[in-house]
Amino acid sequence: MDHYKISIPCNRQEAESINVRLEVDNQWTHSDNPPTIVTREIVEFDDQQWMIDIYLNEEPTTSLYQDIIALLGRPIDTNIMTQKFVDEDWVTMSQIGLDTLNIGRFHIHNATQERAANKVNLQISAGQAFGTGHHHTTAGCLSALDNLQREGKRFRNIADIGTGTGLLAFASHKLWPRAKIIASDIDPIAVQFAKEAAIDNDINNNSINIICASGTDHVALQRRAPYDLIIANILAGPLIELAPAIYEILDNHGTLILAGLLDTQLDAIIECYAQSSMQLISVTHNENWPTVIFRKRKKYGYRRTKRVRGRTSQAIGDYGEW
Repeated sequence: MDHYKISIPCNRQEAESINVRLEVDNQWTHSDNPPTIVTREIVEFDDQQWMIDIYLNEEPTTSLYQDIIALLGRPIDTNIMTQKFVDEDWVTMSQIGLDTLNIGRFHIHNATQERAANKVNLQISAGQAFGTGHHHTTAGCLSALDNLQREGKRFRNIADIGTGTGLLAFASHKLWPRAKIIASDIDPIAVQFAKEAAIDNDINNNSINIICASGTDHVALQRRAPYDLIIANILAGPLIELAPAIYEILDNHGTLILAGLLDTQLDAIIECYAQSSMQLISVTHNENWPTVIFRKRKKYGYRRTKRVRGRTSQAIGDYGEW
């Protein structure tokens, strides 16, 4: 099978907004095989020198280019480059745009890159799942996990809601190897990707249970509750919908890390979780993508038992782990 790579020069704002438009507007409907999109900096510290690389399993069509124009919000200039590759080049070429990352003690690399000495190495390859660490939301969660461990926090029961590639669950396992960890995603492709990535990182099924679930609505998630740490790096809409359900499965004084929201959505998230008796601990801004940490307050006195559905209206295909 032949594969194709489309490279489009852009500025930083366009590079950062293209994934937002994909997630929020769900515009990419031209193919049953969704593309892999990688954005990268061409000239360091130059906001005008960025590149969007789009990897495809099929030959580009006129409608595809129209979709790209819609995502960019502007006509494509003449500098667009389209390359064709044979099957055996696909995995290597799809990872050219991904540099290694060093976030706290973590070194994130793909299969073609070297491990780092004196670092916690995590191998994540480009594919049809979000969460390679290159987006500010995932990076913010990795920093939050690293900081919590450095502060001496110990967790024994961890849930990663919207796991994508599994990166945050893998990082949690490296920091707290004795913890029970369950990772879930609404996307079955992401679940399969995460299971394969777990093998790449020498993590067995006994360490992390990876499941397909909408929100917290899965018997395995419910059975393991309550959790002393929950990570949810998804979209603002599902985060608001899931607030009562997340409260129900979080242990008293448990820690909650939220990401996937924009600065403009932060106040709504804080207000929503405050109504669910969550105490705001910190907000860390990474560009315009905040990472929010809450702690669950114990409710005293009589409280009417209520059944929480735990599902989100997030549609299949509208994935939000970055």
